Parts: sequence; structure tokens; C-alpha cells
Amino acid sequence: MVFPGQCLYTSPISKSSKYLPNRLASPTHLSLSQRPLTEGESVRDGGQGTGAAATPIRPVVILSFSCVAHDPVTACHFVVVYSRKMTKRQGKRWPGGYREIRGDRSPAVKDLILDLAAQGPVASSDVTSRTGLTRQAILYHLNQMVDAGELIRVGRGRGTHYLLKADFSETFQLAGLEEHEVWKIVEAQVQFVQTLKPNVRSILAYAFTEMLNNAIEHSKGTRVRVRFWREESNVLFEVADNGRGVFRTVRETFGLEDDFAAIQHLAKGKQTSDPTRHSGEGIFFTSKAVDRFQLESNALKWIVDNIRDDQAIGDSLVTEGTGVRCTIHRNSARVLKDVFDAYSDPETYEFAKSSVKVRLSERGQVFLSRSEAKRLLAGLDAFRQVVIDFSGVNEIGQGFADEVFRVWNREHPETSLVPANMSPAIAEMVRRGIRN
Repeated sequence: MVFPGQCLYTSPISKSSKYLPNRLASPTHLSLSQRPLTEGESVRDGGQGTGAAATPIRPVVILSFSCVAHDPVTACHFVVVYSRKMTKRQGKRWPGGYREIRGDRSPAVKDLILDLAAQGPVASSDVTSRTGLTRQAILYHLNQMVDAGELIRVGRGRGTHYLLKADFSETFQLAGLEEHEVWKIVEAQVQFVQTLKPNVRSILAYAFTEMLNNAIEHSKGTRVRVRFWREESNVLFEVADNGRGVFRTVRETFGLEDDFAAIQHLAKGKQTSDPTRHSGEGIFFTSKAVDRFQLESNALKWIVDNIRDDQAIGDSLVTEGTGVRCTIHRNSARVLKDVFDAYSDPETYEFAKSSVKVRLSERGQVFLSRSEAKRLLAGLDAFRQVVIDFSGVNEIGQGFADEVFRVWNREHPETSLVPANMSPAIAEMVRRGIRN
């Protein structure tokens, strides 16, 4: 396989030759689409020479290929058996032949690493699994990017991961730390924060101080790393502590089955491990205020994408502590007050509304049992109105619908459950539950 995006050069090889000759001083060029080279793929031969003696551009169909020499760091040689279609003017079809292809992987590998780093911490294994290159080769590229100031290295040995270079990166001891004092430091040292629109700056200040306060009050860690940086027109920050992990903390505090249930619990709002000092609103409103919210701990990642109006759960490299990353466009029109108003009682201004995505509560798209319903409903009696969002759910069972819309509704008449984004089949099952 030739890695997508490589610059590939060819030079003629005798069909009977046992060895690869040196490349020509002016090699021909094969241009690839942005995908691996495979048998049967059509590419373009850029020709060779100049003037009347130039070989014209012709389509080349790859019949087979094999790797005969491999440089694990930057390049690979292939021998390609090809068939070349000739024009009618040239009178005949070439029977085919051999060509050597050599390509530099560095630009494509670097772009891949930068794309991955834009999503979160990158380990060498993340890149090897996508390219097929050895760990030695990937470490070469990662070290080059660290030396060039494009990445920073965190951790040691097999636990090493890499982050994008930030405009502000500082590690603080959690003992005695106050979030508003750190925000003052950020404002003073990060120039692009000073130039943000008032509404964006307000959201950034709220989200950052809430997330840093969570690390100070709940993580049970000793230190926290704070980073701010820009990607095109987006502003991002990251708060990462070395504590117990937010999903583990929520799971143990509320006696939940697993970390998936902990994510669903956090998504509801008003869930806190310290109810005497906190309202449980910080993570909920931060996840609604920014464009993209990403919370990672205990090898799991919860993503809230407010641009696409979607949420997802996936695997994470973060196994120690908690990492939270927030993204907002520098020209966002979102206003923090509007976010609060959407989930508050208009008369009392109390946090009285919530929205729950059903598919976050389990691994799958089918929800049949009463026990699944009970997990979904836990803690929702703290609200006056809750939207039950069925987007991405294919099927619910009678027991699930009955538990949600008859049993729980009867036991909690003060809370209104509003179903949304239902398929026709789910809507019918919900109607049955309501009628019963």
C-alpha cells in the first residue's frame, strides 16, 4: 500500500533485471488520488523528457505491486507491474513492464498527526494503527514535530502522548488554587482572549472557571494543566487534572452500574458529588454554552457538539484524572443568558428544565427493559420539565415505554416528560404508554 498523499516518482526498470536501478535525474511522476494505491487503480503517468522527444501523458492501470525495499522512517520502494493504454496514433498497446515507485511519507504523516492532535491527546499507537508504519517510524515524526515546536510531549514511556502547542500552557498545584485568579492570568497573558467579542469572552470565562473549579473541588488530584490556543477561527481551552476521574467519581457517588451511566447522569444536570456546596449546573451549562464540549476520563470520552446538535461517547486515551476541552468560534453569536434562559423557569429563574438523549444511557440503539428506563430516569425528579430525546434510537420495548410514561409519570406528577425526535414506531409505543 502506498500512503495517500505521497509524492510518487517512477523510473523505468528492465523486465528481466534482477536489481532496482538508480532513479533517473528527471523522473516521471505518478499522481494519486487521496487514498491508498491498490491493484486495479488507474493513475496518470506524467511522462518523461521535453520537446518532441517527450513521452506523452498516458493512463496507467496498476495490475499488481510488491514492496521490495522499505525505509521505516520516510520512504518505501515498490515494483509495479502495469499495463499502459496507448493512443490509436501510436498503433499498438504496450504489453506492460516494471517501474520503481519511491515516495516520501513525511507530509502525509505530519498532516494526519495534526488532525488527530486537533481532536485530543495523540499516542504513537493512534498513528501506527492508521498508517501501518512501525512505532519507531512514528516516534521519529513525533519527535521532529516536538523539536519544531508544533507539539508538546506529555508523560513517559508507553504512557507518552502529544498535544498541540498552545498559546498558553501552565501547570498549577490544586492546593489553595482559585479559578478566578487563574482566569486573570490568562486574560493578561493571552492576547487573542483580549480581542474577543464580549459575548464570546463571557462564555469562555464562564466555561473555563466552572471547569477549573470542578478540578479544584472534586478531582482529589494534586495538579492541573491549563492550555489555551487557536485553530483557524476557533478558540479552545483545556483543563486536565491528575485526580480520580469524573466518571468514576459520579459512578461511585450515585451507585451507578458503569461509567456510561455516569455520563448520562452528568448530561441531565443537577448531579454533583458535593450537593452541600454545588448545584451540579457547571458541566451541564458549559456543555450547552460552547460549540463543542469534550469530557474525558477513565478511558471514555463524552462529546457534545452544539453545532450539529448531537452527542457521542467513544474511547479515550485519558486513563488518569479528567480532561475537558471546550471550543467556540471567535465570532459566535451565542449569548450566555440565552443558554440559561432555555433551561430556566421564566418566573423564578430556577434551573428547572433538562433534555436527555436516550441513546447515551446504554451501548446500543434498542431499549427494551424497565431497568434501562430506570437508569434513564434517575435524578430527573429534580426538574419541572424534561425533554426525552429519542434521536438515534431504533426501538423501545413496551416495558421501557410503560416505565417512563406511566409508572414514573404517576409517581412524579410534578415533572412533565416531553418526548421528542421519535420514529413512527417509537411514537406509537409512547402513545400506548401514555394511554395506559
